[in-house]
Amino acid sequence: MSGEIEKIEKIEKIEKIGRPVLQLEGVSRVYADEGVPVRALDEVTLNVQAGEFVCLVGPSGSGKSTLLNIAGGLDRASAGRVILDSLDITGLPEHQLADIRLRRIGFVFQAFNLLPVLSAVENVEFMLQLRGERDVRARAMDMLRLLDMSELAHRRPAELSGGQQQRVAIARALVGKPVLLLADEPSANLDSKATENLLSLLRRLNDERGVSIITATHDPLVMRHARRTVTLQDGRVVLDSGGR
Repeated sequence: MSGEIEKIEKIEKIEKIGRPVLQLEGVSRVYADEGVPVRALDEVTLNVQAGEFVCLVGPSGSGKSTLLNIAGGLDRASAGRVILDSLDITGLPEHQLADIRLRRIGFVFQAFNLLPVLSAVENVEFMLQLRGERDVRARAMDMLRLLDMSELAHRRPAELSGGQQQRVAIARALVGKPVLLLADEPSANLDSKATENLLSLLRRLNDERGVSIITATHDPLVMRHARRTVTLQDGRVVLDSGGR
């Protein structure tokens, strides 16, 4: 059975590679700060292909988190178009955006945002339950097993290290097979060893499963693992290392 699953996943990976998973077309985001307009993003155009591992870098205030939030439907562009997996999400109502976030996007935050009263496996199951799916225990355990966390599946977050909590957060983000994984400063609360373990895991998921990843970071360790680096400054893309 596991061999058949691996075969299907390889086919899915081949089919995904090369098509756009995210397209930003002239995207701007303007906030009002005490009545003064602040341009967080300034006509950003960016294409990310399926299977890419992209790192957003730049100084604080350069627009990295804003870009991630707009890509994930957590924030709206003031101008321009946002196309996720061939779907224009720019003007969709909030209830449709919420459904897209639930079914197409995986989020990994600085704070792991695990529910403290639930065990690791229950935290992963919860994402599938929100989607109205049943018989979720086996899928949640399979994902924890992939991330070497199955032996700790019944521990609550307070009983896990920071690195272990981050793995549970990644399992939760990936269990629904999203088209895109967005990670905002994923190493911020980890020591160097846990960071290396996390990055090896993300790189393995990218290499072996073709998981599309965009991460925002200041961490040089994260930058070294990404396949493509996009540098932002004052809300604009000033350097792009390219991709596949």
